[in-house]
This record gives sequence, structure tokens and C-alpha cells, in this order.
Amino acid sequence: MRPLLPEWTITRQAKRPRRQSGARVFVVDDEPQIRELLASALKREGYQVTTFADGHDALADLKSVAADILITDLRMPTISGLDLIRSAKEIRPELGSILITAFASTETAVQALRFGADDYLTKPFALDDLRRVVQRVLNTGRMARDEQAAVKRARSEADTLRKRSRKVEADLRQVREDLSLSQDELERRVRDLDFIRELTGLLAREDRLDRMLHTTTRILSTRFQAHVTRIELDLGDGVRTAECQSTVSSMPMLKAMSAALLHRACLVENGLTKDTVLGHGAPLQALAAVVRLSDQPVGGVTMLRTLPSEEDDSSDDFLLSLVPQALSVALEGQVNRRAAEHNALGVAERIIEALEGRGSLFTGHSNRVAKLAGSISKHMGLSPRLQRVIEMAARLHDVGEVGIPDGMLQREGPLSADEQAVIRMHPVIGAQILAPFGEAAAFVRHHHERPDGRGYPDRLRDGQIPIGAGVIGVAEAYDAMVSPRPYRRSRSRREALAEVDRLSGTQFMCEAADALLALPRDQL
Repeated sequence: MRPLLPEWTITRQAKRPRRQSGARVFVVDDEPQIRELLASALKREGYQVTTFADGHDALADLKSVAADILITDLRMPTISGLDLIRSAKEIRPELGSILITAFASTETAVQALRFGADDYLTKPFALDDLRRVVQRVLNTGRMARDEQAAVKRARSEADTLRKRSRKVEADLRQVREDLSLSQDELERRVRDLDFIRELTGLLAREDRLDRMLHTTTRILSTRFQAHVTRIELDLGDGVRTAECQSTVSSMPMLKAMSAALLHRACLVENGLTKDTVLGHGAPLQALAAVVRLSDQPVGGVTMLRTLPSEEDDSSDDFLLSLVPQALSVALEGQVNRRAAEHNALGVAERIIEALEGRGSLFTGHSNRVAKLAGSISKHMGLSPRLQRVIEMAARLHDVGEVGIPDGMLQREGPLSADEQAVIRMHPVIGAQILAPFGEAAAFVRHHHERPDGRGYPDRLRDGQIPIGAGVIGVAEAYDAMVSPRPYRRSRSRREALAEVDRLSGTQFMCEAADALLALPRDQL
């Protein structure tokens, strides 16, 4: 028989103003005194509370009642708290869960997390402890729902893009079927359609907007034999331009007239305009095609070329009319990809803020590591794009600690082997959260790997560790050494740099360590 109420009395706190949260809480315990004590404390906080003496009754109600949190004791006669949590998660995967136990141990904590518990409380505990844990589980569930909603929106937008792409292909097939032209002209238009299809596929594989635009100008300059080709686009974050030229003298001329050409093209139904202009003593043809997203003009393509024959000019009208469609499909993908990344980044940054707010992360650590990683990658001569990816991954490198119990993160003494195994899961959890970012997720997963193969989680060795992960690893270690902790003093910059130098090639990637050691003092 379990001990009665005195075993784990909730410490009473000063009376607080009642808060109406509206969340529904199920409390399961076979001891009536304990059930009523928990229910009374939670109701004072504004929660809707339903109590159960038996876990099976709670499972039955969960099938028809949308509860937000399940609070259950570990040891009960008919069904244990762990089994109850696992069965409840099968009914309502989004349900938050808290395990109460008087037998706290690392094994219990690990097993609780494995069975799906979001947090646990050890008897005896104070009312403030109960309030914080319940609120933390609610906040974690809310962030998870936000992330799921962002993923759902991204998938929906991707489905819409695929449907539009299929419609474009269907329209092109219909155009090919309906053409009643001579065999020569028909074959030429078929070649043009194939050219557009290949261009669409090529642009869809480009993950960077600037490179996509430069690729397009280069291909169009060759196909239309243009002296100069220019693309101007504004997707809401500033005007982007790309140019390809075969004669330098034509560039200023096209730049000066491109806005007027595109304005004229916007006024006609097919979005195309042509004109003959005098360029350096010889007539040239100016072409313009408007690019639209969601039926709104966002820029377009302009070209200058030698006057073509009448036959070539008529045929090129058809091809030029298809170019904006190919660009629109690729641009839709860019916009949707950016929206998905923005949503995922917002979720991850909220998690970091929540971790720092509850004391699980040292305030400012993530931003300092990001700034230092950016300086290191710049000193190493990495590309601007890779520098941005590394800096973003560095800012979010500890996001996976949202899945680690606070008691382990804030422990001042040494951790047991089981506790270390739980802690070492945070890079894996972080990589899962940042999966939409691809390369950045890999940097987060491997930022605790070591060149000597003794790191985690995958025990990669020198040559296998991504360069971004190596940069973040040395930046994080340096900031940890020079920052004070409750359980140790901070090291001086000189001591920390000496330690980095000593461990270069074993704990730290040589290139990243050398770059850190070479940084000016004001960047450390």
C-alpha cells in the first residue's frame, strides 16, 4: 500500500490572482486526497479540471473529450502512469502529459520520455513547481502545433505549385495539338516548347534566386542571339537584376530604356512589346516580356538584338511569350520555399527564446556564438551564402535542448551515463526541428563531432565533419570557456585561446581553430 498524503504534501504558496487559462486538465490518481488537492490547486489557476481514480476511465473519456494535459501518478493499481500516458498518446497524439512520482531517478526520467511524457514532477513539490511545469507543457504543445501548421501550409502551397506546373504543361500540350501551321513552323514551335520545358526544369532545380536569374539571362541571350539581356524582378524584398552581354556598349542603353519597355508591355494583353531603336549607328530590336506572380507584374525580361528576319521575328514572338511562364513557375517555388523556411525559423527562434526565458540556456549564448561563427567563416574565406547559413545554424544550435528535462540542463554536478545519453540527443532533436533548412540542419546535428572521432552523435572523424559544424563547434566551446557559470569561473581570453590551440586537430577542426586564433581581439 502506498503512503498517504503526508508523503508528498504540496508546499503552499502566497495567494496569487486567479488566471483564466481555459485549458482542460485530466488528473488521474487512485488516492482521493491527492486528486482533490491537485484539482483544487489547478482550478485556482483557472484550468478546467476533471479527476479520475482509474486510468481506464480517463482513457474512455479521452475518446470524446479534447483534453490539453494529462497529469498522472506513476504507481496505480490497475494501470501504471507510464502505460496510461502511452495509451493516451495513441488516442490524442497532441495531448501534453506530466508524470508524478515519488521515486525519481534517471531511469524513471528516461523511461518517461520514451513513453511520451512531456515532463515530470518529483514529490514533494511546491505549487509554483506544478504551475511552471503545466504552463511549460502547454507552451511546448502550442509551439509544436504552430510548427505543424507551418508545415501543413508549406505542403499546401507546394501542392498548388505542382498543380500550376501541371496546368502549364497541359496548356503547352494543348497549344501543340491545336497548331495549324506548316510542318516547318510546327517543328520549330515544338522545339521552342521543348526549350521552355527544359528551361522550366532547369530553373526548378536552382535553389538560389540570383543564380537562377543569371542562368536565365545566359540561356536567353544565346537563344535570341541578343547583344544584351536583362532581368529585373521585385518579390517584395528589393529589386534584383541579372544581366548577360556580348557587347559592352549596349548595356547602358538597355538599362536606360528597360523600365519604359516593361511599362509598355504591362499595358498590352499578352505582356510583350517590341520596338526598333537606333544603337550606335545601326538599328536594333528592343524586346520586353512581363513576368507576373498571382496575376500581378513583378518585373520582366528585356533584350537588345540585331534586327531579325520577318520569319524569325514572328516565330520568336511565340517563344518569348512562354518565357515569363517558365520564370513564374520557378519564382513560385522560390516564394513558397522562403515562406516555409521563414515559418520554420520563427518556430525555432521562439524555442530558443523559451529556453533562455526559463533558464535552460544561458542568456545571450546563442547570439554570441552566431556572431563569432560568422567572423570565423568570413576569415576562412567561405562564400557569403555559406557564411549566412553557418551564422543562422549557430544561432539555433541549441534548439534541440527543448527536448531535454530542465533538471538535467541546470544540474551543477556531474551527470550519470544515462543522463549524458539523454543530453547528447539534443543535436539530433535540433536537426529534426531545422530539417526544412537542409544544410543548416546538418551543421546543427554535427556541431559536437570531433576530428579524433570521439564526438557525438555519429562519431564522425576529420574529413567527414561538415565545415559549418566545425566552425560552430569551436565558436561554442570558446564562448563557453570565457563565459561565467554558476559552477565554475570563466577563463580569460588568453587561457581560452591557448586551450583551443592545444585541442586543434583533436577536439576542434584545424581550419576553424586557426581562423579563431587569427581573429582580431575586438571580434572575440
